[in-house]
Amino acid sequence: MPLRPAPVKKRPLSAKARARLAKKRLQWAIIILTPVLIAGLILLLTLPGKGRQDPTVSDAPAEEVSPSPTPYVEPTPAPTAQPIVYLPVITKGSSANKRVAVTIDDLFQVDNLESVMELTRSLGGKLTLFPIGRLINEKDDLKRALRKAYSYGFEIENHTYSHTALYSLNDEEMAREIWMQNMYLCAALGVNYEPHFLRMMGGNGEYDLRSHQYLVQLGTYKGIAHWSYSGSDADLNHIKKHTENGFIVLFHATNRDFKILQEYIPWLISQGYEMVTLNEMFGIEPNATSPLTDDPFAREMPKPYPFVYTQYENLGTKQYKQLYAVQLLQGRLKELGYLPENAVVDGDYGFMTKAAVELFQKNNNLSSDGIAGKATQTLLFSDDAPANPGPAVTPSPAPKK
Repeated sequence: MPLRPAPVKKRPLSAKARARLAKKRLQWAIIILTPVLIAGLILLLTLPGKGRQDPTVSDAPAEEVSPSPTPYVEPTPAPTAQPIVYLPVITKGSSANKRVAVTIDDLFQVDNLESVMELTRSLGGKLTLFPIGRLINEKDDLKRALRKAYSYGFEIENHTYSHTALYSLNDEEMAREIWMQNMYLCAALGVNYEPHFLRMMGGNGEYDLRSHQYLVQLGTYKGIAHWSYSGSDADLNHIKKHTENGFIVLFHATNRDFKILQEYIPWLISQGYEMVTLNEMFGIEPNATSPLTDDPFAREMPKPYPFVYTQYENLGTKQYKQLYAVQLLQGRLKELGYLPENAVVDGDYGFMTKAAVELFQKNNNLSSDGIAGKATQTLLFSDDAPANPGPAVTPSPAPKK
């Protein structure tokens, strides 16, 4: 059995030795802990909250950040129907006074126009002129003649820019035809000239509600100018025989009309007729004017209000055969298969449109007279309008010679 060494007895430290040992331990603790304390102090000073702070950092509680909301887009409102307002369509003045309004349209032949103007002025009469806007734009001699007419106190009104059927156009085209004629007239006269009357090409579409609504929107128009008698379609003796008090007589500046006017105007004066403007015939103040201080062509054209068709006229009757509403009717008949795909949508209520309306009426147990009245249009424009189950109408065959 191996022997264990005898235990060595430790001698107890003296008080002095214990003091030296404690001092050494403290020194080692300071050496070890000092870097730790310094690092902690630095960390404490850089944290927000208590202690020293970066002056740019607020100790206010941070606002709660929420996701940006999706922007709200206001829905486009459905167009609302404009007031159903028709301006008067004037055809004749009062028969109480011995007055006649001679009106001259288009104004292609300016030399004829100027001769008629001088003759009328020399006899104490007045004229009302309806120039085409495109001609004002293109013809410098017409510009000069219109300035002369204005200085003579003659009336100048609107005959559209390009002499086209307004009811066959879209909204912007219709508005531009009316607006641009007046801008060219203002530029030619050198004044702002407020029109009172519009004369449609050939008198077609005079009861087109959309055109009336735009004229009302423009604010200066008093009516649509038709005529009592067309001097361009009759000989001199016939014109004389049928002239009456309050008549509005239509002419053009053609060579043929010029020859008639050379005799007709002196005859009117000799018979005691007063040659007046349309304004004078109907008791309206002269067209307002003001200094032209800007470029008329830089002006923004008033955009027509959206046309909403709510009053169903009897489409196909005499007054309502050439309308923008007929375009809407034709478009719907095509959509439902009553008119063929190649049918022209032009606002003219012709044979094809009438035949398509009759077919729609027959298919839906309506009175098949070919006139699109309220009952026909109410069903046709409804969401429940039935499509045509058979073939669309076709043009009538050309008559055999």
